[in-house]
Amino acid sequence: MSTAHKIAILLIFLSHCLCIIRSDPDVTFVSKLGNVARYWDWDDFANAFYVVLQDLRSNTAGNGFNKYTHYANNRAECFGHGACNGALTQADCTGCMASAYDEIQRECPRSIGTQLQLQDCRLRSNPEVTFVDKLRNEAQFWYWDAYDNAFYAVLEDLRSNTAGNGFNYYTQSSVNSAKCFGHGVCNGALTQADRTSCMGSAYDEVQRECPRSIGAQLQLHDSRLRYEQYSFTE
Repeated sequence: MSTAHKIAILLIFLSHCLCIIRSDPDVTFVSKLGNVARYWDWDDFANAFYVVLQDLRSNTAGNGFNKYTHYANNRAECFGHGACNGALTQADCTGCMASAYDEIQRECPRSIGTQLQLQDCRLRSNPEVTFVDKLRNEAQFWYWDAYDNAFYAVLEDLRSNTAGNGFNYYTQSSVNSAKCFGHGVCNGALTQADRTSCMGSAYDEVQRECPRSIGAQLQLHDSRLRYEQYSFTE
């Protein structure tokens, strides 16, 4: 066999090996979930949303193909998650996330919570938890007293169960002679997972904004949480 034939066969073999080792990511569209509720262009959540998407596009590949991130702009926060097929190279994960970045804006424009699945990667952003308003009773309870225990039982119940009870959930708890009554409401346009996330943000925020208040109401953009010492409906 001539030297030229040997070189040609070697080049064909190497080309075949390279094709096996490296292939482009599969960015075939698989599915999407998008909330009906929308943010406005250029509002605080829009800015937070784009920062989160750009972070996921650029850094998911360098963080084990599985990156969580969030960004706060004034009182608006956006949370995100990016994931890639672990069989991809780092460059291909970055390429797939870039495709997801473009696709999620095309498929779910201005949605406050979205999930986009491509064949080799996934991108998700969570709902808007922008602080809107608060009302609080100036009277305060003491840590570890009976009302404190009832209060936390009510908040944890609202955080866990509002999403699964029609977006509109009343609850109460009694510890010895202390009683606490609570109400949680979510935007009905959210998915159940995003309702749970939004109520989790309200759970954290009401304790930060109204520490040890015996009664308070906190309004976020997509959820509301209220608790009192007395029974109420609204």
